[in-house]
Amino acid sequence: MLDFILEALSQFMNWLLDGLIWLAEKLAELFLAALSALVNAIPAPGFYADLGNFAAQVPASVWWMADVMAFGYGVTTVMGAYAIRFLIRRIPFIG
Repeated sequence: MLDFILEALSQFMNWLLDGLIWLAEKLAELFLAALSALVNAIPAPGFYADLGNFAAQVPASVWWMADVMAFGYGVTTVMGAYAIRFLIRRIPFIG
């Protein structure tokens, strides 16, 4: 009889834990959906619309030289290095 009660209590606790985990996941999902809607509601800055005009004013020779020097790869690499440096500096006893 005691085994039956312990088994029922164990099943109830598992059910309760599953319910709490489901509730936490659902709350996180709703929070992230609201955060996504909030970020999407932020309007784009004014200069963003003129970005195409600025890029069109750059001469073809500058675009060619940037392509030869792999400017896009270089900027990506340097920004990644700065991000890693920033994160490492935040680790206690290392940075």
